[in-house]
Amino acid sequence: MAIPDDLFFKFSKIQDTSFYCYDAQIIRRRYIELRETLNHRAYFFYSSKANPNLAALSELIKLGAGIAVTSLPELRLAKKARQSSKDIIFVGPIKSGQEIREIILNEIQLVIVESIEELRKINEIASSVGRIQDIALRINPVFKLEGDGYKMSGLPTQFGIEEAQLDRAFLALKDLHALRFRGLHVYLGNRVLDYTHLLRAYSKILLLSDVIRNRFGVTIDILGVGGGFGIPVHPGQADLDIASLLDELNRQLSREFDNHSNLKVFFELGRHLVGPACVFVTGVRYVKECHSKIMAACDGGANVHSSAAGYGNPHRKNWLLRKVGQQSALSKVTVTGPLCTPLDTLAVDVQLPALHASDPVRIDQSGAYGPTHSPVYFLSQGFPAELLIDNDTVTLTREPDKPDDIINKFVTRPIIFNEAEII
Repeated sequence: MAIPDDLFFKFSKIQDTSFYCYDAQIIRRRYIELRETLNHRAYFFYSSKANPNLAALSELIKLGAGIAVTSLPELRLAKKARQSSKDIIFVGPIKSGQEIREIILNEIQLVIVESIEELRKINEIASSVGRIQDIALRINPVFKLEGDGYKMSGLPTQFGIEEAQLDRAFLALKDLHALRFRGLHVYLGNRVLDYTHLLRAYSKILLLSDVIRNRFGVTIDILGVGGGFGIPVHPGQADLDIASLLDELNRQLSREFDNHSNLKVFFELGRHLVGPACVFVTGVRYVKECHSKIMAACDGGANVHSSAAGYGNPHRKNWLLRKVGQQSALSKVTVTGPLCTPLDTLAVDVQLPALHASDPVRIDQSGAYGPTHSPVYFLSQGFPAELLIDNDTVTLTREPDKPDDIINKFVTRPIIFNEAEII
């Protein structure tokens, strides 16, 4: 990543570590590469759950990206970033009644429906406010993502309607008059670095859509094929061959568009767009020797970057971590965070120049699934600062939590129940 080390030193003088730093140029470059290369009838939704930072959202929205949201705060952030409702879709396996009502009243482009029960719930709320809501069915197919990617379909999960239950889903739709069926969504998984695995996944999804057209006699105007574009985060991993992927994808999609003149295909991408555009910086508090190993304890670890600590990964691996600034001979060190758990480990036995108290350490490729994916309130630490660099301009885009920000969340407020409302 192009962000220079000296910027981190300057910022650490006025702001405690840890913090995240985004590069607006990288975000723009990665989106433009996709938009200018892929068929114009394919379009992209940025998955805001990967990183809902308002500045990142604004950069992508200005370029024409749609936004895929999974909660009311994400919906409202997208609107605050001036995204048109017609360029927003709502995804996720659980949607509350409040969320459904607000997304319907906002007249967003599409709701991705994950169960037959959810179909009925959306129809009920849409009917109550006098609206017709466009929906797409998320399918959990019989086939899986190939390779080492993180698999989300083709097995028992909370995601989507099982392919074997589509008869029931389309039968239910016939009586749900406040819903308008527009298409399908299939998301097989993510973190894929072998482009051939992605191509085979998309090919299977396109074939499945043809089967559903023929079997149920439905028109599919919109087909979501997920995303899954991975980024290298561990030493030795290679970049996804994006040029070969897009070249072959254009061939696949051209055939599909020739056969279905009204079809639009969308991709839902998060880490591919913002992951490489960000560096996480944490500061060493002290270095000690323990049982013949050198331990460097930092002020930010799993509490603000659980992905790098390997949370949720039974086979954790070191991320791309390095010392900021002056270099020296390499030695083996284990880098940890501040939490009261041995799980808070950023790197084990990694070769780094000698570390000392106050030295900053950077982890690249950190723009996706960072603080909002982490237990930021463990030890009541709070969210870190986030900043954006765009050429020579540096902007603070999120204030770090201060102790009072956390303390003031605690209240003592009597709750009075209205028995009539409960009944």
